[in-house]
Amino acid sequence: MIMQYSQGMEDDWIERNLYSRWSPLGPTLLFIINFLLFGFIGVAVWACQMLWIPVAAAGVINGLGHWWGYRNFETDDRSTNLTPWGLFIGGEELHNNHHAYPSSAKFQLRRYEWDIGWTVISVLRTFGLAKVLRIAPALEIRPNIPLPDGETLKAAMTARYDLSKRYFRTVIRPALREELAAAKAAGERLSGRIRRGIASDGRWLNDEQRAAMEQWLNSRPSIGTLVEHRRRLNDILARTSKNAEERLEALRAWCRDAEASGSRSLQQFAAELRGWALVPQAI
Repeated sequence: MIMQYSQGMEDDWIERNLYSRWSPLGPTLLFIINFLLFGFIGVAVWACQMLWIPVAAAGVINGLGHWWGYRNFETDDRSTNLTPWGLFIGGEELHNNHHAYPSSAKFQLRRYEWDIGWTVISVLRTFGLAKVLRIAPALEIRPNIPLPDGETLKAAMTARYDLSKRYFRTVIRPALREELAAAKAAGERLSGRIRRGIASDGRWLNDEQRAAMEQWLNSRPSIGTLVEHRRRLNDILARTSKNAEERLEALRAWCRDAEASGSRSLQQFAAELRGWALVPQAI
């Protein structure tokens, strides 16, 4: 583990004479401080502190963090965000953000989110004790881009989970609301599970539910067309064996088909997608 994750880290004096030599010192010192402050109750406090992060990270995040919460990105898993519990589990509550941008040192990606880990990193940077390699990039929409180019493809692949979420929110959801309203007026109902399944393309439905979703989509071609375009787009951006030139040409073909679809929302999405580009954020 040390060889795998310590690449580029100096084997300096403090590493050799403090961390490696006295590795049990941290828990032991914490035990002594708790005992001096609280007496024998401090032993229980120390035990809770030793167990908290492992239990919270493995239990809360891998349990609740994949079952309940909100999602900023339509990732390939069921990860969710559990804000504002980051004070207790070190920022890991922003689990969906972490899965969308796993190499980012900063998990908070919305104004209302707070990553205590990033706060600690920022303090360490102030004293020259930490260096941030990368954080999640921002997106910009360049005007007057006639066809997707290399910048478009790079941005779409990097932010493909964000793209999928935006597509559902701006293209599929408005049309879905109209169809559901019409179905309700006609006395038809669609289960909430299948409605949520449309948002994730049926990824978490069982075979029977997925078949029911497909049957409903086939009976409503306007929604089915929008869902099929999303599937094609996700397939283009998935990390497969396609080279960059093939993927770029497929993305251009997708945009041409979207613009010829007759769907105004889909046409607007394709027009914006052509101008996508990454904006590296200041670290």
